[in-house]
Amino acid sequence: MNKTAQKEQGKGKQAKEKLVGVNYLDELGNIKHFEKLEDGWVRWNLVGRDFLPFVGDQPWEAGKTKCSAVGGRLGLVREHRALFDAFDINPNIKETFFPNDPTGWYWTEEVAGDPSIARVVSFNGGTVGNFSKDLGIYVRPVRVSQ
Repeated sequence: MNKTAQKEQGKGKQAKEKLVGVNYLDELGNIKHFEKLEDGWVRWNLVGRDFLPFVGDQPWEAGKTKCSAVGGRLGLVREHRALFDAFDINPNIKETFFPNDPTGWYWTEEVAGDPSIARVVSFNGGTVGNFSKDLGIYVRPVRVSQ
């Protein structure tokens, strides 16, 4: 995990700690926590992250480059899993903010032991897997909310 991701991990923990005493799953699927930004990103205020809708399918390195070019990065497994859970709890979130995003596998920035393999998250079931970085997999940029 790079330094940016480590720093962002702390901010995500702070967001979750704000919800002490609140039913976290109910809040996770609450559409009021999402807002479309003028620059095309979707802010998820609950977790302090912005997500850009699907930007294509490509090999891992090309996906990282694409994310960087739009001011983001490949997400972490836990970020994509949380977003999948929000979609699963409340399908209106996907329909409202990510209507053209395909279900399927999305790259994460996490490498899976072997440097030629990266972790992926399925938005068709929420499972986590490991795929060769050479495969064309969907990309959804993530950034810390600004």
